[in-house]
Amino acid sequence: MRLQRLRAEGFRNLEDINFKPHPSCNIIVGANGSGKTSLLEAIHVLSLGRSFRTRELQPVINHQKTRLVCYAEVVEKDKLFPLGVEKRTAETLILQAKGEIGVKLSDFIANMPVQIITPDSFDLLTTGPEIRRRFIDLGVFHVEHSFVGLSMRFKKSLKQRNAALKQQASPQIIKALDEGFVLSAEAISTMRQHYLNEYIPIFYDILAIFLPNLCIQYEYVPGWAHKGNGGYGEALQKALEQDYRYRSTSVGPHRADLKFTVEGFPAQHILSRGQQKLFVSALILAQSVYLSRQSSIKSIFLIDDLASELDKYNLSLILNWLLEREHQVFITSVEEDIWSELCDGAAHEMFHVKHGRVAIRSLVK
Repeated sequence: MRLQRLRAEGFRNLEDINFKPHPSCNIIVGANGSGKTSLLEAIHVLSLGRSFRTRELQPVINHQKTRLVCYAEVVEKDKLFPLGVEKRTAETLILQAKGEIGVKLSDFIANMPVQIITPDSFDLLTTGPEIRRRFIDLGVFHVEHSFVGLSMRFKKSLKQRNAALKQQASPQIIKALDEGFVLSAEAISTMRQHYLNEYIPIFYDILAIFLPNLCIQYEYVPGWAHKGNGGYGEALQKALEQDYRYRSTSVGPHRADLKFTVEGFPAQHILSRGQQKLFVSALILAQSVYLSRQSSIKSIFLIDDLASELDKYNLSLILNWLLEREHQVFITSVEEDIWSELCDGAAHEMFHVKHGRVAIRSLVK
């Protein structure tokens, strides 16, 4: 998959742009605040209908404009198709895909998968489980498009159950709510586990390239103890007294986690800062391999300011891995020289961003 053209209007501090990227490697350089990351952000919006910097698109609209528009021409298996996003101030998001206007978000985000590595990506290992659940769920969705609807039903049921617990509703009411709730919860957990069974071996293969002497173990914690034959329904009943006490649901997929250990200790406590960054990069690269095997679609990679996080040798490991597998890559940096050296001999194009304007710096075919 290739992004052939990107147009953006009213997007943060970017001037209106009509950007034709290189089919392989794009290096985007410029000073801090110049608009480099906003360029990646526009591509991300065209993939997922949202920014990786904020959950809402309203703050992304340039303060001097009343709307933002992003448009892309995407090539997949020699076929060209358009994608578009429009967001007006205080109005609903309008999504366009393959000539159809007003498509649902769940249908829109299946069109152009991207993987993103930013300084915030390294929270995957070091912070709480919510970010790891989101990471797993994104991987599940790209091959199981029904997962979005399933997840929405679960969240709605969870909200209803928690509201009933806050009101101290009778156990009979809670039990009635649990019937559909249990089905959604167990389906989510099954999809996640199936995904991880296939994903983790891919991750281990990539990690062996980046950190060859590291022995990592993983554990998926579904959010409740799998004891007995009653499944999640039994776990809910056992936790009901506690749930009444705390007025919220204490067990379930919303409590799931993916844990990594080194010799029995949490990986984030053992790995050096540099090792953590390679570890998380391997997690993200593995997700693209899994998707490619399931759908024959290669993800587009967005990499923001990685040169400030890794040394030249480790940067080359990641870049070479991506280019050898023919991914289209967009890399931002304040450091032009290091990327010129790393890309020496590889087909790439370098762009310069200044005051929100994007210009070609150099092209190596």
